[in-house]
Amino acid sequence: MKKFTLAILFLLPIFLFGQEQIIVTQAISAEKIEADLFVGFDNFGYLYYTKGQVFYKKKGAEIYQFKNVSLGSITRVDIINPLRIVLFYEPFNTVILLDNQLNLTKKISFSENSTPMVISATGLASQNRLWIFNTINQQIGLYDFNKNVVIHLATPLNDKVLHYQSEINFCHWINAKNQWFTCDIYGKISFIATVPECEAVVFISNSKIVFKKNNQLYLFDSNLTTTSIIEIDKKTFDNFTVKDQNLTIFTNNEISTYKIILP
Repeated sequence: MKKFTLAILFLLPIFLFGQEQIIVTQAISAEKIEADLFVGFDNFGYLYYTKGQVFYKKKGAEIYQFKNVSLGSITRVDIINPLRIVLFYEPFNTVILLDNQLNLTKKISFSENSTPMVISATGLASQNRLWIFNTINQQIGLYDFNKNVVIHLATPLNDKVLHYQSEINFCHWINAKNQWFTCDIYGKISFIATVPECEAVVFISNSKIVFKKNNQLYLFDSNLTTTSIIEIDKKTFDNFTVKDQNLTIFTNNEISTYKIILP
């Protein structure tokens, strides 16, 4: 009897692990697109993407574009505020700020700053500031682009940043140990959870992420320490976004949008 009980206890975690919840999605729309990188949609329904060295904003027949040939291809785009768009050119250690019609409003070259900085991550923060990660001192900071002043927050990070995403008042990242941390604008760093290994991440909240692994999407909930499969009809895809209960997946020639209800 004891052996039988031990066998059941041994198999129980395996059984529970196999019972992953499946999150069903419903296809809403699909649109053909020629792009290298799909950035996402804003709250007004504008689509953002890059093709070659050009950054585009599009809605129906209305289209805007921005290009800076001298800086080459764009590394990352932040559209959290459509009135102040952030383009990051990592090889040139440079950030470009654009208005809602993609007019240049500011060019920031961190290599020319009086405080030595080499930036590997950036995004828009509150009060005319940018989140930055300075690889010279391995610190997260807030850079005031009007006053040209940087405040480094908290202590240097010990591990390489693999994935990151910023909000106005928070910055999230996952390090090389798959540890998820959050930092607020006052420099308070909080450990959230150790997450599954992944290839790409969208941070949904301070407790949930959607991540990609082997062309499959998953929801990880740090409060429940559970991982759920997100049902999609794509065998391969380049990147994805999740916003306002909409999941958008980008393949090499199409963006597909699904309704998704996350628990």
